[in-house]
Amino acid sequence: MANNSLVGRLPSDIGYTLPNIEGLILSTNMFDGPIPASLTSASHLSQLYLYNNSFTGSIPFFGSLPNLEEIDLSYNRLEAGNWDFVSSLSNCSRLTMLLLVGINLQGQLPSSVGNLSTSLQWLWLSENKISGHIPLEISILKSLTMLYMDYNHLTGDIRTTIGNLNSLVDLTLAQNRLSGQIPDNIGNLVKLIALKLDGNNLTGRIAASIGRCTQLQKLNLSYNSLDGTIPREIFKTYLLYEFDLSHNYLSGEVPEEVGNLINLKKISITNNSLSGNIPSTLGQCLVLEYLEMQENFFVGSIPRSFVNLVGIKKMDIS
Repeated sequence: MANNSLVGRLPSDIGYTLPNIEGLILSTNMFDGPIPASLTSASHLSQLYLYNNSFTGSIPFFGSLPNLEEIDLSYNRLEAGNWDFVSSLSNCSRLTMLLLVGINLQGQLPSSVGNLSTSLQWLWLSENKISGHIPLEISILKSLTMLYMDYNHLTGDIRTTIGNLNSLVDLTLAQNRLSGQIPDNIGNLVKLIALKLDGNNLTGRIAASIGRCTQLQKLNLSYNSLDGTIPREIFKTYLLYEFDLSHNYLSGEVPEEVGNLINLKKISITNNSLSGNIPSTLGQCLVLEYLEMQENFFVGSIPRSFVNLVGIKKMDIS
């Protein structure tokens, strides 16, 4: 019954009156009140979608549901309480998807997150108020393909154990308070399509090992305190179409290899200390739409090869 205008509370005994229900999909309505605790008795439940409502109160302990595979409680007004609901989910051995975006979770993510199902593929915790370090135990979840923890209050460094999650396709840790360097073994994540670490306090050089992530399509390291030169190895990621290193302290020249990125649609390297000539090889990026290079120390002339950029919508070299 998703995508309607249903209001009110769910019946408190819904788990008893529908004991054989396998899928409960009520997303994008206007339900409020608590998520009924009786749902923990619906032992056949496999899919629970309560996304985008106004549910309040604590998240029930769903550990009694052996068949549970997918949970989406995002965009409600829930609370973590003492996070014991995460420990209870360790009994759900078939769980592949846990989406808890924008529900006002607070405090530190417990180490028990490492006890979640080894089948877990999607873990979305964005847009909450989660603080403290990223638990080392997350690296146990070897089946993870999508890890979203952006827009929280996470601190500390990006654990080197993140390189153990070699099934990851999308790693998003943007808009936190993470510090330290980008771990070199992030290059072990060779299936990555998107890597977003923008809006943190990361320092040091850009890990050249990112060049081993040859499936990468989106790379955003903007609004950090990264320094040194742009490693040439990064430009081996030929599928890259969104590339943002803006608002850092990068120096030196832009490598000529940037022309290898023939799928590039947007490049932003603004607000750095880059110097030298604008590489003429940028003219090989024929599908480029957004070229943002302002606030640097480039010299010389605008390359004649830019005449090839027939799809350009915005160019800023001021």
